[in-house]
Amino acid sequence: METTMTDVPALAFKGFQPAATRFFKELASNQNRDWFAEHKAEHEQFVKAPIGALVMAVTARLASTPLPLIGNPKRSVFRINRDIRFSADKSPYKTNASCILSRDGSKTSPGLIYFHLGADEIFVAAGFYMPMPDDLRLLRKGMVQDAQGWLSVRTGLSRQGLSLMTEGALARVPRGFESAPEALHDDLRLKSWAVSRSIPLRIARSPDLVEAIAELALSCADLLEFGWSALEAG
Repeated sequence: METTMTDVPALAFKGFQPAATRFFKELASNQNRDWFAEHKAEHEQFVKAPIGALVMAVTARLASTPLPLIGNPKRSVFRINRDIRFSADKSPYKTNASCILSRDGSKTSPGLIYFHLGADEIFVAAGFYMPMPDDLRLLRKGMVQDAQGWLSVRTGLSRQGLSLMTEGALARVPRGFESAPEALHDDLRLKSWAVSRSIPLRIARSPDLVEAIAELALSCADLLEFGWSALEAG
């Protein structure tokens, strides 16, 4: 049975306790199943339960806005177990907790909000991170077809102190887009349309985290809407 808004009250999120980050620090030094089994109750109480409540609280907060992002504890929270099948690092557990909110609540829906809580890094991100090649082509196509609209999105992000990630950017404008306006060339080289913002530990340990995540999401509403429109236009 799928978790609904009534399963975890929106007001249940009170912030992550210090035990949450302490758990991840200890887990980093105890990457074995016996240790995790002995401390599973700590994970359930200080990490899994509050991050589930956080998802529901942010969903409730955004429900009063035009931004259609939702989530629930069952579908939106990433598992702590690592996929080690093709990794040289055989550590069985992640040393962080993370979750998403998207238009349909799934992790694969393009255009979403991502929250990350680790022992040494806490941040929230929004946008289209490393989309599949076909989706990336459509995003670039949308950028070229509505250059002024895209530049307006970029200006809006800059005014809020947000910059698009340049991770993995191409050295040249991708094939097929060489004739695009020069003002778009740097953005056409990007492989992600995503921004991120660090979250202070004091915020993560308080109910104010809900508003901090919602604020970043709403700051990126134009970016998300532009991307969704580009993907749907095909």
